[in-house]
Amino acid sequence: MSRAAAGCRVPCLTDRLGVLSPWAGQSADALNWRSGLEWWPPGEIGFAWLDSGLRICQEELERWRPVFADGAVIGVHDTGPQHPVGGFLQRLHEQGWLQMLTLQTPRGVSFLQIRG
Repeated sequence: MSRAAAGCRVPCLTDRLGVLSPWAGQSADALNWRSGLEWWPPGEIGFAWLDSGLRICQEELERWRPVFADGAVIGVHDTGPQHPVGGFLQRLHEQGWLQMLTLQTPRGVSFLQIRG
């Protein structure tokens, strides 16, 4: 199943050439792409990329909160003012468990860092 067909929300880094992952030496096709609500990490998460709607993003952050490493970085797409995810992340920032940097792209991108 392709990443797009699976509705991939598994943490990964992407570049122009494909997927860069902690599973070095394996192609993207060798990975088992699943929803972030079904997948559980094999260890601490140091970096995650979330590209899901508000409800799923909230659930992923709550579900994985115990396994985010101190200082972990989380990239989140669709955080511009036209998307409700940005407001949710701002509330988490105000609660003090993460730092937040939002880039003013057309759809919005935010990077979070877990405070240890």
